[in-house]
Amino acid sequence: MTVTPRLRRPEELDHLDLERSAVIEASAGTGKTYLLEHLVLELLITGRARLDEILVVTFTERATAELVVRIRQKIDHALTASDAVGWTLDGAAKQRLREARQSFDQATIATIHSFCQRILTDEPLTTRRLLEQTQVDGREAFGEVFRDVLRRELATSPAHATYLTGYLATGRGVGDLEELLYRAGAARGDWANVYDEDELRHLAERLARLDVDAVDLVTSLRAHDMHHSRITAMLKRLRRLVGDAEAAVASGGWGRFLACFDDKANVDIFGQFEDIAAWGENVPPGLASLRQIAVLALRAAPPLDHAIAQRFLPLVEAKLQQRKLAEGLYDYDDMIRGVDSAINGIPGAGGGAAALVDSLRRRYRYALVDEAQDTEPAQWRIFRRVFLESPAASPTPVVLIGDPKQAIYGFRGADVQTYVQAREEIRARGGVVLPLARNFRSHPEVVDAYNAILDQNAAPPYFSGDDIGYHHPVSAAKPPLGTGPGITLLSADAPADRSVPARIGTIRRALREEIVAEMGRLAARPGGGVPLSEIFVLTRSNSEAREIASRLHAAGIPNVLFKPDNIFGSAEAAQVRALLLAIADPADRAARLTAWLTPFFDVRLQDLATCADPPPEHPLLARLLAWKQLADAHDYDQLWARILDDSGVARRLRLAPAGLRRLTNYRHLFDVLHAAAAARPLSLGDLAGLLAAFAAGRRVAAAGEDDTQRLETEAAAVRVMTIHAAKGLEADYVFIYGGLTA
Repeated sequence: MTVTPRLRRPEELDHLDLERSAVIEASAGTGKTYLLEHLVLELLITGRARLDEILVVTFTERATAELVVRIRQKIDHALTASDAVGWTLDGAAKQRLREARQSFDQATIATIHSFCQRILTDEPLTTRRLLEQTQVDGREAFGEVFRDVLRRELATSPAHATYLTGYLATGRGVGDLEELLYRAGAARGDWANVYDEDELRHLAERLARLDVDAVDLVTSLRAHDMHHSRITAMLKRLRRLVGDAEAAVASGGWGRFLACFDDKANVDIFGQFEDIAAWGENVPPGLASLRQIAVLALRAAPPLDHAIAQRFLPLVEAKLQQRKLAEGLYDYDDMIRGVDSAINGIPGAGGGAAALVDSLRRRYRYALVDEAQDTEPAQWRIFRRVFLESPAASPTPVVLIGDPKQAIYGFRGADVQTYVQAREEIRARGGVVLPLARNFRSHPEVVDAYNAILDQNAAPPYFSGDDIGYHHPVSAAKPPLGTGPGITLLSADAPADRSVPARIGTIRRALREEIVAEMGRLAARPGGGVPLSEIFVLTRSNSEAREIASRLHAAGIPNVLFKPDNIFGSAEAAQVRALLLAIADPADRAARLTAWLTPFFDVRLQDLATCADPPPEHPLLARLLAWKQLADAHDYDQLWARILDDSGVARRLRLAPAGLRRLTNYRHLFDVLHAAAAARPLSLGDLAGLLAAFAAGRRVAAAGEDDTQRLETEAAAVRVMTIHAAKGLEADYVFIYGGLTA
């Protein structure tokens, strides 16, 4: 007879007022997901909300899938538990749980992007969207609009053309400009130095009047104990800038003038301007004018890229938004921006904000936001307006669950200061900030070690500010290991008389040797040693991961490069798609030439012309035609095997650096395609289109793990990965390698 474990209510729930918003700060291993799923159970059992009235937002698709499973299992546990501690599971509570289980498909457990897209789809009138919308690749759409704006405005308007000319004069091309503007738009931040053309004009006029060779200026520079060679270099740069300023004043070529500051010959001029500005106002008369110019230059002459982005990007984004709204298009970022605009009444977004907010408040009684430290400003504006600012008479609280120490997605637009602001706004409205106190993942030896490293009372502390710190050290819930320290510091020395890069290189080599030696000691432990699968090596970058993996390989230590990247965005996915298009239509010369360059044919670029139009008996074309016969017969199982075998790619990659990683990706992709073709009849063209849709985000793989790169091998091996890739994973032994910069 199977006995269902008792259901226990976490005591941390006693510290939450579920009529108010709250923040739960959860250091690593403190059971935030456990508390989140029990918080959902609390709302259901007590009747505060139905399951469809609870919004649960996570950061990634994987976390969403995990939460769906865990919350469903927790409801099942509550329905079958023999006993409950802290909850009264009477008939009414059981009925509410049964209703939740029966209507589970109506639960909103989603990423923030999925949630926002649902709003745009369900509320087209209040969000001012067309009834039918199409998702597009944001990068591709941006490029199309950029090229149109470039042709119609940037290249034709004199006010813009001067900046375009200045940019192109640096040796970069239109493609570089497009990439610059796209990256600037994706950053979604405020400019630290706002460009003002009038200020730049004023700077140019001041510089044009500067007498570089004036006796009092040179004498005053010498009086400041500046070395003769440094004075000579500064005067040389100033003479060049004066000439550039005179040309700019005469022609209005402000883009070219800004480019002069980026020129290699003037690369140090801003460092010298900073020194001059720091002299203060009490300088000899001969230096007063130069100091005023230096102060003005530091404010008025940002890098050319910054000025151009500030001038050109608004034009492109306005046209892009206009096109999307007119044609019913949206991209990945529009999901959040569109809802933010609709809810907060941003100018140009149209009316209906109040109606949309009221609709969402009627639909959701609670919002639970996981990984809140990685929230970006637009996301918080949505949750603040709908939930935090709800009236006291009918509150719709929001609970943020996160840890500012673990904020890692700044490169995607997340801003930990947004979390800090949200935390303080919730606190100001009477909400509680609850730190979780126990670590359930690590033993005391490890917890004590990182408590010492993160000690907020140390001098200086690891975290220097009050906003983000380790103010609530955790304790370990697990028993002691009793086998030694939780953290071991590997030390390496480098000659002090060598350059910084050379010293770092020496330290890197020494650390690699120490890691190899320590792994040898772990393997030699009594009882068979530590399993390799329980050893991770974490690095800061992919290049460092490859570096240490190569050394482990040389030492005979089996290892795999673990990459939880999206398989459909990999180079291998693009190569498979190119191959499918060529097999589908071998007569398509462009498709055929593209396929020749993939590893499945391995034709060198310099040899491409010799096989551009091969006769039917040519080995490359014969192989392609043989594969087409299998494809036409829909014998995909045989086709995938023949591709890997006939092409020799499997044999070659087994011997190549990182080849096992690439071969695993190919097999993974063929598995996904095979499953798709088995579900319904699909041609090779359909399968190629499916890969393109996956890569662009227009389609999501059916299985929860299908979009994540697999491990190269099932055999026991050390896993090498970046710290980003390790988020949420666990191992018994973890080495840290790299992170050193000159």
